[in-house]
Amino acid sequence: MQKRVIKHLEELRSRIVFVVTFLILFFILGTLLSPVIIKRIIKDMSINGVQLVSLSPLEFIYTQIKIGLIIGFALTFPLLVYHAARFIKPGLRKKETALLRTILPATILLFVLGLVFSYFIFLKISVGFLANLSNIAGISNTWSVERFIGFIVGVCFFIGLIFEFPLVMWVLGRLGLIRASALKKKRAHTYVGVFILAAILTPPDAVTQILMAVPLIILFEISLLFVK
Repeated sequence: MQKRVIKHLEELRSRIVFVVTFLILFFILGTLLSPVIIKRIIKDMSINGVQLVSLSPLEFIYTQIKIGLIIGFALTFPLLVYHAARFIKPGLRKKETALLRTILPATILLFVLGLVFSYFIFLKISVGFLANLSNIAGISNTWSVERFIGFIVGVCFFIGLIFEFPLVMWVLGRLGLIRASALKKKRAHTYVGVFILAAILTPPDAVTQILMAVPLIILFEISLLFVK
């Protein structure tokens, strides 16, 4: 028994060392590529009339480190999921193993879809709208590069998590904790809640709110299909 525990601990240590090593390597790579990434973000967002500035001697370095960490975690995440699954797999039953095989790739796929939607659609419209608000009032847009990058990353991460909703509902349905019939009865309440949430999280613009609300409603309807 003791030998088995020691063997599992050694396996866990080796897997942790492997993942952390790649995390450090990807972090260094992301930090080195951060100037190119920042230029790409500015170009993709098409921020007319906005000047990004560094408000302190170390701000740009902090921004580079932040991007390096984001890239490091993003690229290491699939490795982390894979090694975690391999480590716990021997202790799972057949049904649990089959469920795990479905959840892991679906988690990554849905999160990536959320990132793509938030970056290429939602943020392009939202950032332009926010910049125009100041221009209309005659105020120049001089934004902190660290806060701007933090805003972009934060929105992408949040929407990426929201896109995991159908998968969460599917798992809860498989576990018998929720039923599709109960969700259908509260569909109207859900729609109202979604639009309220979109109004809180987005600028006061109908187009931006709809861009946030419609995908959430679609995700809810997809969740109903998954629960069934």
